[in-house]
Amino acid sequence: ISDEAIKSKSDIYNYICLNDRFVLISHGTEEDPIYNFGNVACLEAFVRTWDDLITIPSRESVVFQSTDEELRKELMRKVTNHGYVEGATGIRVRGDGKFIRLVDAVVWNCYDGDGTYSGQAALFDKEKCPILSSIDEE
Repeated sequence: ISDEAIKSKSDIYNYICLNDRFVLISHGTEEDPIYNFGNVACLEAFVRTWDDLITIPSRESVVFQSTDEELRKELMRKVTNHGYVEGATGIRVRGDGKFIRLVDAVVWNCYDGDGTYSGQAALFDKEKCPILSSIDEE
């Protein structure tokens, strides 16, 4: 996005919240973190309503395969050590029971205005992420 494209706070809101291609999703710091934000692209990609999304613990959308736990630990180590990671992958469950394979996601730690850790967020291009009928589907 160019500086010319953002002329006001409403432009920023429209670009982030109403974007229908790039998924932006975040969760808080609860013991079992719950999603607290998802833009229009997120609601479409995950086939959720806003009211549904913000009640779901993020772990409930994650699909683990036998090798995923070590990959997830490595991903979280990189996010912890560097503040973010690019190229994250994984499979998530959608509201319609299908799955979305995340490709080239960026995951980062979020902090409030005082510098206090407030959760994590992820961004990915939903057009690069195939929808799967089963987790065995390639």
